[in-house]
Amino acid sequence: MIGASSKDNSPLIDDGAAYMFSLPTNKSKSLSSNSYLLADDFEIIISPNPFYNSINLKSNCVMDYTSIYDITGKLIKKDVCNSSEFNLNLNSLKAGTYILKTYCGKNNYTRKIIKLD
Repeated sequence: MIGASSKDNSPLIDDGAAYMFSLPTNKSKSLSSNSYLLADDFEIIISPNPFYNSINLKSNCVMDYTSIYDITGKLIKKDVCNSSEFNLNLNSLKAGTYILKTYCGKNNYTRKIIKLD
């Protein structure tokens, strides 16, 4: 166990086992490789990532719109969603790394996505 100790620096648990602790935070935390729980219980699932032609977005709130940017920050594509599930067709993109930004009410979420050949 890394860095876990009591105020007198003795280990909290010393039985040789590894333990995982969840600490509350305002930052996003990963639920699985493609599922993310964000502030205010905003959750989004992105699959697949990496992808070939399209990605599916699923959220627990209605997504207003999505934006795709290249790695220089140039806006490549913007789509209106108005749904909690959305298929984003990215067939026209060249293989490479892009930034997906999804807006859901007052929340927004940014994630790196990778297009394969």
